[in-house]
Amino acid sequence: RRALRSVLCRRPEANAAPSPLPPLSAERLEQRTAAPFSKGQPVLWERVRLSNFPGEQDGLVLLTAAPSSGQGQRRPVVLLLHSTGKCKEYVAEHLERWAQKGFLAVAYDARYHGERALPGAGLRELSLQALGPALVDEIVATEQQRLKVYHAALVRAWRTGAESPFVFDTAGDGISVIDYLVSRSDVDAKRIGVVGISLGGMSSWLLAAADERVAVAVPAIGVQSFRYALEQEIWAARVDTIRPVFEAAAKDLGKKEVDTATVE
Repeated sequence: RRALRSVLCRRPEANAAPSPLPPLSAERLEQRTAAPFSKGQPVLWERVRLSNFPGEQDGLVLLTAAPSSGQGQRRPVVLLLHSTGKCKEYVAEHLERWAQKGFLAVAYDARYHGERALPGAGLRELSLQALGPALVDEIVATEQQRLKVYHAALVRAWRTGAESPFVFDTAGDGISVIDYLVSRSDVDAKRIGVVGISLGGMSSWLLAAADERVAVAVPAIGVQSFRYALEQEIWAARVDTIRPVFEAAAKDLGKKEVDTATVE
């Protein structure tokens, strides 16, 4: 666990005692009480910016939802990690449902997704006022331009080794997010769960394995054996989800097309 945590937090001394990360800086950007996705009980929404992250992308914005009543009491936490090409606002309806059940629900953008892809993320507005089905539709409509930024980051990582934006860095960000959450007076630190979808599912596995503060993890379509896929040569579906980086690798290796050796 210590070795995995060192990798995710980008610490070189995998077998040494973990050195402390720089203290996180948290700034509340917005707060609003609303139920934009349902006719149910309104929930308390917040956007919180965290800074002093390790790695190339310093900082990220959390989208949180909590019951509007009983503010200040300690609540269990659900951390929701989105799929490839999506972002924290895309899963806002799920956050709202969890909050209406009494949880503090939290989402953040994976590396080079959402607000971390480009200024404004190709979207007109990401404020709490904009939350709702129309914003979700806009996220889907503008997904391709953000995916280009993500794919470019993957190619750069292959060529330089400076980042691990596919899964590792996003899971490492989750450790820092939990560092922030356990510092809050309204969080029950013994009841923190992680739910991940696809890319987020893979990150949730790693996050739960590396951080003992995660009490439960629920990865959805986020589990596969990369080794088995290589041995059985059934890797095409995985490659297609991030094909530009594999095509770049094949070219760099002097190959005409992506093959098993390229994938390995």
